[in-house]
Amino acid sequence: MWAVPNGAIGRIITLKDQVQANKMKATGLLEGVWDLHCFHFGKYHIIETKIGNNQLSVDRIENNKKHFGQKEWGELMAKHGAIRHIYRTLEEGQQIYRSIFFPNPAQNT
Repeated sequence: MWAVPNGAIGRIITLKDQVQANKMKATGLLEGVWDLHCFHFGKYHIIETKIGNNQLSVDRIENNKKHFGQKEWGELMAKHGAIRHIYRTLEEGQQIYRSIFFPNPAQNT
């Protein structure tokens, strides 16, 4: 399981943050990519964390620049076989984790 540090792009506060964001973009970081990824027993899972009523972002144009959306990226990954998960609470996240790594219901207790 690995995390994608894509949240840093939207949180540029200082010049140091801008430098770091530029490095991340230069090394291939893309907007819209979901937060967590894992391969387990031949299945690829993508997991997005949302807080409150926040929804998946969608493709949009801002200042003549395309910003890729989480919705479209998730759909593209699903077309290639990824299993999508979204959670909003710690309990939902824990259940997703258990469903991936301990799919036998008897082991989820």
